[in-house]
Amino acid sequence: MSNLNSIKPEKQDEHISPNDDIYNSNIDMINPDMTSDQLDTPSTESQVLYMYKQGHTIDHIAKELDLGHTEVELIIKFNEKIHQ
Repeated sequence: MSNLNSIKPEKQDEHISPNDDIYNSNIDMINPDMTSDQLDTPSTESQVLYMYKQGHTIDHIAKELDLGHTEVELIIKFNEKIHQ
């Protein structure tokens, strides 16, 4: 019988940390009426862009974040257009 403690996941969950540049790039969009729970949660846009910059495919990002393929694609395209 194998030791379960020796089994490691293939890939660690990747989450945005408050120290990541992509997380802080949207700081100007904070609504002063937001609750602390909302402020602690990175925006969908930030999560999409972070995962895309980490090399994840659009299909993978859409599945992980429970978004449509087109929605993820548009977020990435709009961001690329803004930062040209």
